Order: sequence, then C-alpha cells, then structure tokens
Amino acid sequence: MARRIRSAIGAGLILLPTVSVGQDLTRVDHSWSRYRNGRFGTLADVPRIFTIAEPQPANGDGQTFRSADGAELRVFGSHGATTVAENFAAYRNWLLDRLREDGVTITYKAKGKEWFAASGTRDRDIVYVKAIEDCGAIHEIRVTYPVALRQAYDPLMGHMARSLGCLP
Repeated sequence: MARRIRSAIGAGLILLPTVSVGQDLTRVDHSWSRYRNGRFGTLADVPRIFTIAEPQPANGDGQTFRSADGAELRVFGSHGATTVAENFAAYRNWLLDRLREDGVTITYKAKGKEWFAASGTRDRDIVYVKAIEDCGAIHEIRVTYPVALRQAYDPLMGHMARSLGCLP
C-alpha cells in the first residue's frame, strides 16, 4: 500500500484528504502532498487544508486548489519571461505591476537572481506570490487567504515557498 501511494505521488497525482467546513484550521494536521506539473515540471507541496483541486486548464500549465474557508493556491509554470518581458527581472516588474492593478497593496518584496517573492493585501485577503526561474521556465505559487485566518496560513507559507521547484 505504501509503495502504491509513493508511486502515485511520484507520478504527480494529488492525494488530498477532506477537511470539514467547520473545522478549526489552527488544529488541522498540516500534512502535505506533492504537486507536479507535467508540462513545465513545476513542483510544489500542497498542504491538506486545500481539499478542492480544480480541473487543470486545457493548456496544462498548472492547477488551482481551494480550501473550505475560501483560501486559494495556484501552482503553475509558464514561459512568462519570454512572452511578456525580455528577462526574469523584467517579468518580476511586470508581475508586480499586475498585482497592483488587481488592487494588491504590496507590503513585502524579496528577490534573488532567479527568484522573487511578494505579498500584500487586497480587501480582506492576504496575497502571496513566489516565482523562480529554472528548467527553462518560470514556476509560481500564488496564495490568497483571508486576513482573519492569518494565524492558520502564515505558518504554511514558508514550507510552500521552499518547496517550489522543478524537474527538467
């Protein structure tokens, strides 16, 4: 049984147990599943709070996961640096501009040569984005969750951000 589960995870299948709608998220066992995108090789760990996996889009670039309390996690890959900007630094600026246009007040930014992260607020939500450039593509996670649930979600953000990567 354990071998079949490891094989399913290795093949990129998501195993997401359900969480009841009324459950206190601060008491949820934060076990993780590994998501792998076949088109871009994007990898990211998905916490079990995200129990609803939406169908993948027709272009196969990633997947959106939702929690019972309205939080959303998007994991995807793209050729963003070559389709909307000339390089990764320009893509970072382009994405930050899009976040601002979407009403996000950016309160945190960090960057390295091949990665960047930003977070802020929009209405009553926290928005977090991390992108890396590797394996010939850009790999991103975007997480939106209610400010009121910050104590439940903030501890998950570091793990999700560190897990973002790719397989060539």
